[in-house]
Amino acid sequence: MKMKKVKYYVCRDHYERDNEYNFKMVEYIKKLTLLIVWEDKKIEFEYKKNKLHKLFYHLPKFLRNFIRSIFNKCYKLKFYRMRRELKSGSKMDATQRLDCMQRDIERLSLDHKVYVMARSGGARWVSSIADTLTIEHIIAIGYPFKHPKEEEDVGRYSHLKRLETPMTIIQGEHDEYGGKESLGKYPLSENTNLEFVQGKHDYRLEAREWKRMFKIIDEVLEEERCY
Repeated sequence: MKMKKVKYYVCRDHYERDNEYNFKMVEYIKKLTLLIVWEDKKIEFEYKKNKLHKLFYHLPKFLRNFIRSIFNKCYKLKFYRMRRELKSGSKMDATQRLDCMQRDIERLSLDHKVYVMARSGGARWVSSIADTLTIEHIIAIGYPFKHPKEEEDVGRYSHLKRLETPMTIIQGEHDEYGGKESLGKYPLSENTNLEFVQGKHDYRLEAREWKRMFKIIDEVLEEERCY
């Protein structure tokens, strides 16, 4: 019996800037009928709250507020153990994120094939520990090779040269954190494939570029439809 697949969804450091990206990407993954597990439940909560706001935007304000209130209570009840974290606006630091990813992926890989969809800084962190875990493939959206306001930092990408876990990086040609000039500039292992779409790091893409990105992901996940 084949193991079911799960998509482990890892956001960027500044996840609040990715509302449009998250809406499009999560809806796309849902169409593949894959189970989505979020790295950070606070971000999942914010995503679903924003989606709810979009769905009921046409209703009177008092009804929207009532629905939002019910949603908040139900969600916090579902994740009762996380009530303090959900109430807090604080973000996990790098160490906390790495610990969380490791625990989640170790648990999920016991009875699932784990495919990681990682955005920006999230891709940096998960790729740094990937070879210690059981991951089928990492799909990195907008890898942060170099901070646009800082000097080169080999710590951002040196591990990619020896990465054994299969990884596909989809980079914007004009990405401030590494665009088309990244091709051949940074050492990548033979298990890492670098693809490009027309766009910047914010991934506010035109429709044809979204289609191109989904086509690249489809090729990686082709076997997903066969379980």
